[in-house]
Amino acid sequence: MKVLTVKNVLKAAAILPLLSSASFALTVPMDLSTDISIVGTVVDGSPASPTGDLTYVNNLLAVVGANTTVLIDGPPPGPPIGSHTYTTGIFDYAGTVSDVGRIDGDASGGTVPAGYFVIAKYAGGGGPSGGPGGDVVFYTDGSSVSVPLDSANIFLNGQGQPFALSGFRAYVAPEDAIVPPEGTLPDGGATMVLLGGGISALALLRRKLS
Repeated sequence: MKVLTVKNVLKAAAILPLLSSASFALTVPMDLSTDISIVGTVVDGSPASPTGDLTYVNNLLAVVGANTTVLIDGPPPGPPIGSHTYTTGIFDYAGTVSDVGRIDGDASGGTVPAGYFVIAKYAGGGGPSGGPGGDVVFYTDGSSVSVPLDSANIFLNGQGQPFALSGFRAYVAPEDAIVPPEGTLPDGGATMVLLGGGISALALLRRKLS
């Protein structure tokens, strides 16, 4: 019979991070109330321009508190972008991005590498079935993310249909940005499943070593 030595326990412990951690990723369709990767929204996110979009992202990152809605005027001292409504998601992100390393994309979407703040723009069509649309800002965690092609579950027109993507910009997250720790899980249920899996793995390993 093999003895469960300290060395063997350490081997078992090394398995736990693989079972109990998981990087979070943007869910599709998006959901501001449950998706920790969504920084928040900007309404209505126009005009769309490199200067304006940079300001929208930094204004949203400057909002203090999760699940918070504030109205911020463009000038002064920022560019003439007018007033916009900023709503944060379930995590209180913070940081300041710049144009250095910016990635631009069009209505066809695209894939953004890990470590970026992305502002995806969903244009409204106006009229009775249109609406203002808006921007969704999200963070790419440990893997690349495909930009959603519509605003389902976030912005809907008068007929209950999502707006189409009109373009996006992605900004490198600074090293001092406040983001969810790698391995953050979206809900307690998933955490319990992973914890249970880790305990089972330890039990199986101990049986194998016995």
